[in-house]
Amino acid sequence: MTPKQVKMVRILIGKAKLEKQKEDLVWSFSDERTIHLSELTQAETESIVAYLRNLTGQTANPSDKMRRKILSIAHELQWELIDGRVNMERLNSWLIKSTPQKKPLDELSYQELAQVVSQIEIVYKKFLKGI
Repeated sequence: MTPKQVKMVRILIGKAKLEKQKEDLVWSFSDERTIHLSELTQAETESIVAYLRNLTGQTANPSDKMRRKILSIAHELQWELIDGRVNMERLNSWLIKSTPQKKPLDELSYQELAQVVSQIEIVYKKFLKGI
């Protein structure tokens, strides 16, 4: 989890009035691996954010929806670590080297994300043709 995401999750925890349960919340979303927000994986971060947004009545950010689509396609491309999580280093390396935006996933704006979704879909179609 990036420092920016830590800040956002802390704000959502505050809005949900769960400050006293923060460690228990993180513990449960990390499958009892950690109590520290900064140690959550990308998938765990997305899960806790979705849970807290739902709890506080906030709708999902459209940018987050596109990020999830990119992560989903990365799974389909088998850009995964041994434990099944998306290899963020590989994904961010591809984003920086192979896309006009030249930025990692968390730094892309809404418009840039829309372009990257189209670009990674093209990569995925080529991947499927190669199978």
